[in-house]
Amino acid sequence: MQNPTLPRRKSTVSLQPRDLDVLQSLFESRLATREHLAQLHFAGSYEAAQNRLKKLRDGRLLKASPAGIGKPEILSLALAGFDALKAHRRLERYPRFTRELFEDRKPLSPITIEHELAVMNVKAAFVREARSGWEHLTVREFITWPLLYSFGAFVSHHSTERQEIKPDSFIELELPERLRFFLEVDRGSEKLDTILRKCHGYQDFYQSGGMAARCGVRDPRDAPFRVIFSVESEARRNNIAEALLREGSILKLVWITTRAQIERDPFGDIYLTPLSYRQAVTGTAHDPGHVAPSELRQTRKGRDDLVRAKAVLAPLF
Repeated sequence: MQNPTLPRRKSTVSLQPRDLDVLQSLFESRLATREHLAQLHFAGSYEAAQNRLKKLRDGRLLKASPAGIGKPEILSLALAGFDALKAHRRLERYPRFTRELFEDRKPLSPITIEHELAVMNVKAAFVREARSGWEHLTVREFITWPLLYSFGAFVSHHSTERQEIKPDSFIELELPERLRFFLEVDRGSEKLDTILRKCHGYQDFYQSGGMAARCGVRDPRDAPFRVIFSVESEARRNNIAEALLREGSILKLVWITTRAQIERDPFGDIYLTPLSYRQAVTGTAHDPGHVAPSELRQTRKGRDDLVRAKAVLAPLF
């Protein structure tokens, strides 16, 4: 931590609104690549982003770290950038965050870095596609600060205490109707049981009126949302859909796709729900009623081939 008696070093960069947007993105997400920021704040122009980000870096408002051989450099917010956001009142929506807390932020583990970059890949893809050929589509929110949209919920039918659910992102689109989504980026490390509990938490948040209260309405039906899962493979996608189908109470709330698909075409026909999974496997040897519990965690190529051939994947809207 810096000596508090020393004067703060001011940046020589004359900040424009877009510069503050960039710094705020880095405060919220903790890290990003130049490609991410080019899509989010420079209309996809990597050259424009590179030139301006160099000035912000030279002005000590942001900093860069190597990510490894063959990987893009990772950008993060520097202390002077944090001071600039505070001075321009850009942090008022976030939980109280002092200069000392910012300086004491712990370094991210390699696993967390990969996860955060995966979240930013999805965010950049949404903004890129919204800008490309969608005249009436606006990305109103794509928040990557979990505490802004965390909530307490019962995570099973037997729960006696609410548990905190921390989404990876909250997304709000306008088309012109409002569409709301929670994003979960699954890197394959969580057990299926943990994912099921999280899905039940989202279901409880909807049914109990938690989301409705946040939106200022009384009826849950007036504040619908979907939960998007980005996963690493079709097999993982199918395992989650099958597990939810066996539970039986979540058929349409959860929309699952692969990382490659959502990063390439987030609004396309790429989403599998438990209901569409059921329609693909009913009457086959892969119908959940015919699959023994001991087989659920095994690799089942035949099942995955069948779902690829028969499942009707849905567009986001």
